[in-house]
Amino acid sequence: MKTTIYYFTGTGNSLKVAKELAAQIPESELVRIHKASIKQLKEAPSGRIGFIFPVYYYGMPKLMAEFVKQLSMKENSYVFAAITCGGSVGPAMWQLKHRIEEKGLKLSASYSIIMPDNYIVFYNPPTPEVTEKLFKAQEEITREIAITVVADREQKFEEKTGMIAKIFGPVAARTFQPRNRDRHFWLEDTCNGCGICAKICPAENISYKDSRPIWLHQCEQCFACIHSCPKKSIQYKKGTLTKRRYHNPGIKLPELYMTKD
Repeated sequence: MKTTIYYFTGTGNSLKVAKELAAQIPESELVRIHKASIKQLKEAPSGRIGFIFPVYYYGMPKLMAEFVKQLSMKENSYVFAAITCGGSVGPAMWQLKHRIEEKGLKLSASYSIIMPDNYIVFYNPPTPEVTEKLFKAQEEITREIAITVVADREQKFEEKTGMIAKIFGPVAARTFQPRNRDRHFWLEDTCNGCGICAKICPAENISYKDSRPIWLHQCEQCFACIHSCPKKSIQYKKGTLTKRRYHNPGIKLPELYMTKD
């Protein structure tokens, strides 16, 4: 049976999970979700359907939510999901479940996977020693997901959500608006105009003028632009100046580009 895995990624965490699942589930196809692709992808093929994506502001990435809402899926499709997060998925799984049930289907198996937190506004990305431990745990969960999916089994989502996430999560997910989330980006003089930030942006939110990036007010806050800048020239407010940068070490940077050289 064919399995189509739709994934959204910024710095590569969800791509790592998606690639490993595809390697362990026979007849799998990976399909990346970004601003350009959702204009073309309207109907899922027959077979299993998987959704892999990170949590932004305790919710689904806006582009992924838009994609799932418009996607036509065959009746009785086996649908599964794995959501990557730095701590809690908040209402994101509920949001996905609700959209799938609106189509008359059910989310048969659902998992959350703790990955290195790349939300650099609040947190300093973890050290390589910490990320290695997280990846070992992630790879075990990924193997479990693959076994569940191949067997077409059901797996109810279970997560212990902290009090802060329970209170703040629904409000954050509901109020997040991409149009006003990039106004605090700024650029240091070290920028060399390489264009990587524009290539890597899944929302196509970065343009160039006079060899300098310009943000177009449709930001998902994946922060791939900050983390991928080779000169560390892109900053967000002042809190990112001294923090580490991160992209998943198992993913080559060009794999994250929207356009290929």
